[in-house]
Amino acid sequence: MLHFARWKAAAILLTALIVCAFAIPNFISPQTVKNWPNWAQLFVAPRVVLGLDLQGGSHILLQVDKSDVLRQRLDTLRTDVMKTLRDARITWANPPVARNGGVEVRLREGPTFVTALSKLRELSQPISNNIIGVTGQRTLEITDLGNGLVRIAPTEADANERIRQTIEQAIPIIEKRVNGMGLVEPTIQRQGIDRVLVQVPGLGDPRELIKLIGTEAKLEFRLVNSTMSAQQALQGSIPSDSEILCETRDQKNSANVTPPLCDGGIPWLVYKQVMVEGGDLTDARTGFDQNGRPDIEFTFNATGARKFGQVTQENIGRPFAIILDNKVMSAPTIQSAILGGRGQITGNFTVEEANNLAIVLRSGALPAKLTPIEQRVVGPGLGQDSITKGK
Repeated sequence: MLHFARWKAAAILLTALIVCAFAIPNFISPQTVKNWPNWAQLFVAPRVVLGLDLQGGSHILLQVDKSDVLRQRLDTLRTDVMKTLRDARITWANPPVARNGGVEVRLREGPTFVTALSKLRELSQPISNNIIGVTGQRTLEITDLGNGLVRIAPTEADANERIRQTIEQAIPIIEKRVNGMGLVEPTIQRQGIDRVLVQVPGLGDPRELIKLIGTEAKLEFRLVNSTMSAQQALQGSIPSDSEILCETRDQKNSANVTPPLCDGGIPWLVYKQVMVEGGDLTDARTGFDQNGRPDIEFTFNATGARKFGQVTQENIGRPFAIILDNKVMSAPTIQSAILGGRGQITGNFTVEEANNLAIVLRSGALPAKLTPIEQRVVGPGLGQDSITKGK
């Protein structure tokens, strides 16, 4: 017959009581706990967070926009081709252009052609990743099409590696945005090559989450072209260094459409040159302007503060457009130099909209556009079936 010392039995019993005490809050509603005295709430352990199968929630599957990834790759590749040829002091017959999934440049035939082709081949590098190292495949395929025309195109392996890197970069940004909403224990993980799975327990409407995640958060500060009005530019010709953007959050902007361009919003003729980028932000918080309306107050890092101070110092009296995802949020006139590295974005925001926008800006811009291909509300039925069977 087994015999335990009394102190051992007492220790076991005390441990069991402590464990049960920690489990008690899970059987009491949070509203009841809030009504307890403050000193009593200090002894209440955190509740066990139920998963998606037990309390239900939102299930979202996002897919990276491959065309956006390819466009960014070709933009970078075109710049690299131009820099390579310029550094080698080689002139082209026709400048590099992105078309048909690659970059084409027509070189002048002669003794420099072989040198130019050799320099362009050096742009192709071996592909490597963190798992298997060097794969044996290369990033670019350089083809001589004849008559001086050279085509530089990313390989399929390079495209897949770019998509993989994009997903890896997007996941921590999505995590920051979801956690910024105060949601408890979301599941965010890669699925396949080009997809991200997001599951949030307790969230009954996935549309708000999709809106928050789907925002690219490409923040830019550009000067307004004051040499002519936007309407004059539309009726005549838009300068090559400028484009038309709209001060509205619901209208897709394009300079290649006919009026009404902004569907009731204000069109702005802004320069294409970006003076300060959102990547220089260190913080963004919800605040209120002098009229008591919600706004977003932001802070730059040292580099952004220097750029912002210089552009405001040199352009006093000119409108300065604050642009988010190619939409003009506001275009205030620069009254004086802003040297402190701080500013604000004003607009017709609700408190919720301002808060969500601040979350997005704090988390940073997504490396590429993500499109929801599956969204659904998951009920707690699966977990309840398991509980029933367990009983």
